[in-house]
Amino acid sequence: PKTFDVSSRAVGVNHRVEEAQAEKEQSTEQKLMGALEGSAEVYSEEKLEDGDHYADHYKDHLAHCSKVSNLKRDEQLDQMAKKLGLSPPNPGPWLAMFTQIADRLDVAIVVTDMKTPGLPVTYVNKACTKLTGYTQDDFVGRNCRFLQGRRTEGAAVRAMTTAIRKADDLTIKVTNYRKDKTEFVLVLALHPVHDTSGEYRYQIGIQCDASRWSSEQALFEKVRKALPTHFESSAQQTKYDESLTKVDTKAQRKQWADSLKKFTRLVWS
Repeated sequence: PKTFDVSSRAVGVNHRVEEAQAEKEQSTEQKLMGALEGSAEVYSEEKLEDGDHYADHYKDHLAHCSKVSNLKRDEQLDQMAKKLGLSPPNPGPWLAMFTQIADRLDVAIVVTDMKTPGLPVTYVNKACTKLTGYTQDDFVGRNCRFLQGRRTEGAAVRAMTTAIRKADDLTIKVTNYRKDKTEFVLVLALHPVHDTSGEYRYQIGIQCDASRWSSEQALFEKVRKALPTHFESSAQQTKYDESLTKVDTKAQRKQWADSLKKFTRLVWS
């Protein structure tokens, strides 16, 4: 996070401890030096380093935050975890809760942010990096097209593009390429997720090597059927970058030239 809300109200009973009389008679400089040296006196005449006055501060802080924040449990994610035999995720932003579940699954999962231009990958789990050979850093911020190659079926690409645009569920086979350039047939299930305001927020992709389909189909289908369909809008705020709405002249010309080349090849073919 880049920002968080704070208030001047003390949290936890330990914050209400009164100064010892000896400290009240000291100057600010003396108090500071005493704190740095660990010799500051507290109400019990103990040194701070010897006490456990803030042992429960973390719990107090979480209890306070749960009352003043929008962090809530998500019923669909709790149900998903239950169906998959996992403990429910800790409260947090929706995507963080979903990834807590996906991190513990042996089926490859990719999440794409539908509100970001270019549809970059937002998250992949370890099962996906194992399947493709690419690291999480290789994935995040890039469109999944980089997995495609010379033998990737055009019909499959068109079907995926249509499903993503229309926010439709789709299960399809497509030839992709691992990081070592070896090709493999991928069984891919696309699943859209909306928020309660009707916004199309995420696209979840479940992946499986087709050569292992017979042994992994049961888990694949179990995860697919357990996926959430929507979440509370306030649980995951949309990102907005003003710079994304502005395209300079050079970029516009490049986009036009690239599009013209593709159109020309289509016409002459």
